This record gives sequence, structure tokens and C-alpha cells, in this order.
Amino acid sequence: MANKWGASIDFAAKPVTYKVGYDVTWTDTKTWSYSSEVSPYKTVHIGLQDWYHVQEFNLHTDWYDNDGYPIGTTYGTGWAAQWFKPHFYSWET
Repeated sequence: MANKWGASIDFAAKPVTYKVGYDVTWTDTKTWSYSSEVSPYKTVHIGLQDWYHVQEFNLHTDWYDNDGYPIGTTYGTGWAAQWFKPHFYSWET
């Protein structure tokens, strides 16, 4: 399981164009167990899904000249995914 987030924003100052971005990951290890009964002469299949809370967001940078006057704004996007829980399931064939 891991929590992740990232953000990216572009801005231009002639003649050079810049891009700033961050990607961060935090990981941890947890242990769970899951059991399922199986009927005679059948096979049981066990599945696992990691569930995350995901958030997307917008961001901006305001630019000012040396005298403190605004000269522009640039916009970007970001995202975050926070691990929520494991989801186990099973079925027979």
C-alpha cells in the first residue's frame, strides 16, 4: 500500500520555458489474512483489491514584478491518492 501525490505547473519567461513538478510516494507494509470455505471437488479463488481515496486539484502561481505589482498567473493540476483499505473477495469454480 502506498500514499501518493503529484503536482505540475508550467510557466514561461521568454526565451526560456520552465516546468516544475513533484511526485512523492510513501509506502508501508501491513499484513492481513483471509479465509474462505470451499465445497468438495471445487476450487476457491481469492482476490484482493487495494482501495484508495483519490483527489484531483487545480493549483496556480501568481507572478509579481520587483515592485510588487502582479504580472501574471500560471495554472497547473495535481492529484493525491491515499490508501484506504484492502478488499478481499472469493468465488468457487
